[in-house]
Amino acid sequence: MNQTYKEPVAIEFKNILDTEYTEELRNWRNQDFVRNNMTNHNLISEEEHRHYLDSLRNNKEQKVFVALNCQEPVAIITIKIHWEERYVEPGMYIINKDYLGRGLGIVMSYARLEYIFELMPEGKMKTTILDKNEKNINLQKKMGCVFEKSIMAVDANGKEEPASVYFLTKEAWDKNKEEIEERLERDFGLKNIARIPVEI
Repeated sequence: MNQTYKEPVAIEFKNILDTEYTEELRNWRNQDFVRNNMTNHNLISEEEHRHYLDSLRNNKEQKVFVALNCQEPVAIITIKIHWEERYVEPGMYIINKDYLGRGLGIVMSYARLEYIFELMPEGKMKTTILDKNEKNINLQKKMGCVFEKSIMAVDANGKEEPASVYFLTKEAWDKNKEEIEERLERDFGLKNIARIPVEI
């Protein structure tokens, strides 16, 4: 293996509730470069954040993981599990500007897809992306995601923005992931990327 990402790589994932970063999560989420690509652009208040953290406790339908590289927080992965409808709706954002454009998006997308289809092998992954976020749309297409429909995403203030829903099945992922793993092995070394722990 000839890793092309020259800095140390040791990526692991932890449930945000099991870390010291529960309060820092709000600051990460409120950064302009993060929230401007979300369907809800609003700044999150302390009270809203407290309610959000309370809602995550003992919740079998919603999880939040922090990704750490060499113990440094670099990204957040959110998971909403729709058990009855048999699909999982993930989200992801880089929290450190220094890591933007350095290939971590594909690492996070790979990790969350492996998590999703271990958790729900017969289900689907569905994700809603603002149409203006072309970089994320292109990334999800590389992962094998297929366009499902166009929608108008509505934020907390009632403002609408064009968005699209993409989906992926385990069968399609299994056909596509070898190519993704080859790229990850070349760029980062697969052994340097831990799995997201499956919690039910």
